[in-house]
Amino acid sequence: MRTVKNIIYIIIIMVPAMYFGYTGKPAEMGIAVVASALALTFINMDKFEFFKGAGFEAQLRKVEKATEEAYATIDTLKAVAAPIIAETLHSINYAMRFSAGVAEIQRKLDAKHELDRVAESLGLKYEPLNKEQANFYRLHTWDLYSWAVNHFSKLKVDHEIIKQLHDVRKEKRYTDDFPSKEQIVSILQSEYSKLDQEGLDRIEDFLYFAKNKNLRRQITEEE
Repeated sequence: MRTVKNIIYIIIIMVPAMYFGYTGKPAEMGIAVVASALALTFINMDKFEFFKGAGFEAQLRKVEKATEEAYATIDTLKAVAAPIIAETLHSINYAMRFSAGVAEIQRKLDAKHELDRVAESLGLKYEPLNKEQANFYRLHTWDLYSWAVNHFSKLKVDHEIIKQLHDVRKEKRYTDDFPSKEQIVSILQSEYSKLDQEGLDRIEDFLYFAKNKNLRRQITEEE
């Protein structure tokens, strides 16, 4: 009987989360994990013998056992939720980076914030999740940098200068050592005068995201 019940627990947790993950809805996937915890709470209502009165008086059959099982259920939920949230964030980090580019960053930020809220509410301590959270900002900051540099090419900035700018990312892409505005201007030298307002805005977008982990303005489409 206990084995069957454990299987039910797993189904309640996994099925909704897996469905939303499969259909590309990471925020809903995180919410499903929390909803599953509530469902598990109600499954364990058989620990109560009866309810009565306006004050909802309840008598526990075995208080100590119920308490132990409640903690075990929470621990199980955390053990299952942590890798699911980490894998979901991994998908957010890498999905559509090249097809949609920076136009999808705000939507990804919204999904990440929802997953962070779920992880925080559950008190999750999980190294792969911490790694994916750090990777999110590193990857998208460098994407914004490349987005700016690619625009410079359209302004007929010298090819060798463009190459130097791309080499900065190539050398530091696995780090958070992002170039400052002064460094970018130093590489551009006299070519800096060729930048239009959009080029200047993109530099500011990159620098703002690197510092604040958020977008400076709404980016509606890839140009």
